[in-house]
Amino acid sequence: SVADLRKGDKLTVSQLVEAMLLPSGNDAAYVLAVNAGRRICGDNSAGVYYAVDVFMNEMNEQVQELGMVNTHFANPDGIHSTDHYTCFSDLAKLAAMSIKDETIMKNAVIANDSVTFIERGQLVGEYDPENENLGDTVKWKNTNELIDPNSKYYCPYATGLKTGQTPYAGSCLLSSFHYEGKTYIIGVFGCPQPEDRFADTLQLFNETIGYTPS
Repeated sequence: SVADLRKGDKLTVSQLVEAMLLPSGNDAAYVLAVNAGRRICGDNSAGVYYAVDVFMNEMNEQVQELGMVNTHFANPDGIHSTDHYTCFSDLAKLAAMSIKDETIMKNAVIANDSVTFIERGQLVGEYDPENENLGDTVKWKNTNELIDPNSKYYCPYATGLKTGQTPYAGSCLLSSFHYEGKTYIIGVFGCPQPEDRFADTLQLFNETIGYTPS
């Protein structure tokens, strides 16, 4: 899945995080990985593949420092690889760290957004000569239906976090909730259908704090 990023686009880091969290933009994940890798190695002209490798090495070092002993990342976007794996306890640690990050959380709770890039490499949609910025704006929809007021799975206490899906992992959801002064982290993985992850998560949330969706 992509966020429709194109060569020549210029975005803020926050916009790239939003591109990952809402439409699950794998392209945005690679953009951030390459730029972070170049900063880590101190070479802004480093090749794309080398920069990604530098980023992944740093990512896995951070994993060890966080005590995520059953996790190893092979790529920035989560596409299936035999060398790419994790577990719920490790993801719970990652979620606990993520909910303290303002950039992540302010974007994780957005259901739908129209985003205007700093610069757009290529116009999107029909060109309107009366509106030169028409093509600079894209619309993103969050894949997490828990935070969409128009979804039957909407929960007003949900604050994030991220969906995931591969043929091997099934449909997954790592979610966060804030209820009566407490934060809850729930993970469901291996669901047969995409909607199952939302139903299962709400069931777990209900069993935990007695919440029943209206």
